[in-house]
Amino acid sequence: MSQSAQPNPFFGGAAFVMPVTWQGVMKQVLHLAEFSGGLQVIDGARGAGKTVFAHHMASALPEDVGCGVLALPPGLPTAQVFDCLLTSLGIDVQDGQSIGQSIISLRQFDANLKREQSRKILIIDDAHHFDDQALAALASVFQGSQDTEVGLALIFLAEPGMAQRLDALHLVDVEVRDCVLPPMGEDDIQQLLEEEFQANAEGDFPFDEETVEAIHAEAGGVPQDALRIASALWDQSQAKKAMPIWKKLPVWHLAAIAALVLALIWGLISGFGREEAGEEPEPLKVAVSSSQATSSSQITMSSSSEVQVSSEVVESSAAPELISSSASSVAEAISSSAEILSQAQSSTANVVVKTPEQPVKAKEPQAPKSTTPASVVAEPPKPVREPALIDGLTEDEEKLMKLPQRGFVLQVLAANARESLERFVSEQPNRQNLRIYRSIRSGKSWFVVVEGYYADKDSAVAAISNLPNSQLKAGPWPKSVAAVKLEIAAFKQQTP
Repeated sequence: MSQSAQPNPFFGGAAFVMPVTWQGVMKQVLHLAEFSGGLQVIDGARGAGKTVFAHHMASALPEDVGCGVLALPPGLPTAQVFDCLLTSLGIDVQDGQSIGQSIISLRQFDANLKREQSRKILIIDDAHHFDDQALAALASVFQGSQDTEVGLALIFLAEPGMAQRLDALHLVDVEVRDCVLPPMGEDDIQQLLEEEFQANAEGDFPFDEETVEAIHAEAGGVPQDALRIASALWDQSQAKKAMPIWKKLPVWHLAAIAALVLALIWGLISGFGREEAGEEPEPLKVAVSSSQATSSSQITMSSSSEVQVSSEVVESSAAPELISSSASSVAEAISSSAEILSQAQSSTANVVVKTPEQPVKAKEPQAPKSTTPASVVAEPPKPVREPALIDGLTEDEEKLMKLPQRGFVLQVLAANARESLERFVSEQPNRQNLRIYRSIRSGKSWFVVVEGYYADKDSAVAAISNLPNSQLKAGPWPKSVAAVKLEIAAFKQQTP
């Protein structure tokens, strides 16, 4: 099966990697859960890999200690929360059991473990789904406990803020220990994407080192976001492969090629007609000017300067052979048109095409012509403005695309309504340092406001404190220029 026909491999179906930083956190948390009391809390943003981390911890626990992983959906009533919790611990639940009865069952279970001098550890994933009532009732089970090295222990994995919610309950004799699940490093993201690709696809890994670096910077080390970005890049590359080759060429290049071919055909036919009429053919002058490969190409008829190119002398007077020669020249012009355009970047050339039987004559020196009011003076070529790297960019996007690849900006705000962001920017005291660019999020347009330019990440972090209060409230964070350029390019590929 060819790579272009393969489905998207970056959907999170393979087992995630276990970075070294995760292993250190896991050992610390498990040690505290096995040999000390209190509640353990692990904070992690959405998509940070909390579920994968929870199952890694569960598999690392001894069988006689671990009770598995409990994951509850949001909005579950408190009574059902305790029913699920008791069932995961192997405690019988009666029909219609109240919350108070469930708390008593949990306390009896904990007392039996302490009497037997044994330990049971239950890992609760997505614990932020607990409402305050369920959280307070569950934490009350551990109040007044003396022997903390045995009994029931709980490990909560939740989005940031869980430890603060527990502290707000003002629990007595219950210690809350919290830590943060670290983001993945660039090497971890590389390994994650490679394993995901190898598990679900065939062929060579599609991303180079620079692309992986941009993915890691944009995702901020969050594995789910890295997979999402890699998935979008894969879809774009597959769509580009399936696109007909003539659609991949910029419109101005196609126009340039067509104009050049037509000019060559016209020159050959015109020369043949003059030869039949016994007239001396006039040179065909074609000025070809081109800027950079990404800029528009312009083909005009001019008389500014000449570069003479003589064709081979073909001894033939028959029209069919001349037409055959013309067709061959057209084929060669089509195959080499891209090279002609790239080689004509900073010059203007006149191409003189002569018929096969017309000998090449050396130019004789001529006396300088007198200048009269009727004389025609060739105008110098007009300067061509250097275009943006990608066609159709806004002024802000052009400025961002010209920034050095290794630098950083501060992402200030993002939304799906451009008008509100433009109004926000116009009201800011540092609006001259703010830029808005277009991106894609969940298949829809997404507008991002970034500030400034900084040579490295540390400089960008240090500059956050200098932003106005209205921007500090939005939670600005450093973002690599490479990631910004990746988003701008992705937007233009999906919305030509």
